[in-house]
Amino acid sequence: MDRFKQIFQNLESQGRKALISYMTYGFPDIESSERLIKIIALESDIIEIGIPFSDPMADGPIIQEASRLALLNGVSVRNAVEFVKDLRKVYSGAIVIMSYFNPVYRYGANDFFKDLSINGADGIIIPDMPVEETRVVSQAKNLLKTILMVAPTTPQDRIKFICENSEGFVYVVSSLGVTGTRDHFNEDVVDFISRVKQVSPVPVCVGFGISSPEQASQLSKYADGVIIGSALVKLVNVSLPIDNSISKIITFLRKIRTSLTYG
Repeated sequence: MDRFKQIFQNLESQGRKALISYMTYGFPDIESSERLIKIIALESDIIEIGIPFSDPMADGPIIQEASRLALLNGVSVRNAVEFVKDLRKVYSGAIVIMSYFNPVYRYGANDFFKDLSINGADGIIIPDMPVEETRVVSQAKNLLKTILMVAPTTPQDRIKFICENSEGFVYVVSSLGVTGTRDHFNEDVVDFISRVKQVSPVPVCVGFGISSPEQASQLSKYADGVIIGSALVKLVNVSLPIDNSISKIITFLRKIRTSLTYG
């Protein structure tokens, strides 16, 4: 079953865009993160789980710090992979795993993709894996979809090439730099999203910096979904212990979700 296709079709019939929520596995600790991810997933159409890594080149200070704390907690790639099976028991939406290639390589790429697929994951995002390399791992992916990224600096011909090879959806990086909350977006982002949609055979979702319902509403007018990451991690961080943050997270996500309507 292609959960991504089913989700986007259902959302279109409801007149709504997709909410994709990110959380770092193991932050602020393993038990709390598993509880949080389940809560966040149930408020989202797609959940993106980040596997902590010591050198996360695409992540800004907020997610870097979450990854650092998770690693100090002794989190392993295997912990995150095994958690997918537990999450699948309570969540029917799409599960996406975000990792850099070094942890995948250390785990064993074939085993990594096989175990994720068996445990119920639907897609993977590996920011430091060029589109050309996806063909190398394609035979090992089982049923996993490879979600690729395009950035404002990506030439148009390469945008087309990436979109043609992306599965599930295309991840549009809204602005230059790393992840993190932003006060505003460059006006060029609307044109950029439009250019991606013109050549993409799969849905186009935008992330990096979206931190409010107003921003989500603005960008969702042009994209098929929005990705919320740093804003969620930051909300957890400033509201610890997690019992203090749960109601705030649910309220925040529901406001975002309400803002993601057509029109």
